[in-house]
Amino acid sequence: MPTIFCSTKLSKLIGIQTRLPSLSLDNWNGHIFNLEKKKCLVFVHKETIYSFVIFDILKRHLKDLQKMFLEGLLNQLDNDKLLTDDNKNAIINEFGTIEFSTTDDDKSTIGFLNDCVNRLTWERQGKAPTIIQIKEYVSKYYNDNILLSRKATTPNKLMAEKLKNYR
Repeated sequence: MPTIFCSTKLSKLIGIQTRLPSLSLDNWNGHIFNLEKKKCLVFVHKETIYSFVIFDILKRHLKDLQKMFLEGLLNQLDNDKLLTDDNKNAIINEFGTIEFSTTDDDKSTIGFLNDCVNRLTWERQGKAPTIIQIKEYVSKYYNDNILLSRKATTPNKLMAEKLKNYR
């Protein structure tokens, strides 16, 4: 069963107080940040560094966080042209039950997660980006950044390899 290790800020918001052991290879880290005074969630897959963002979150939405996570993942995989009929059902089955935990203090994944937030909120030409601009960036280019720490490949390529196991 996959586990999402939540940042301290996200853990407090959704009321998680327990740290669970990492028992799956499909673990993620999650964090909440603000963009245009609206809450957004970013999730990063620990193994592939593949990530996605859920925009404009209200606190009441967090009661359906498991469903939001799965929909956000499927949407990003579809945007990146990695979702097929074969792997869609397997992914739905795999992520039908997700555990949420407090942070596991994985410095590498947390560092990349912080980099994701920095890329999303970085001012361009002296102005903060709009949600519309960031949605377009995330849907088209977000997982195409070269990862020097992963033999100069991209999260898209790493996730495509990972998805070969979902058949």
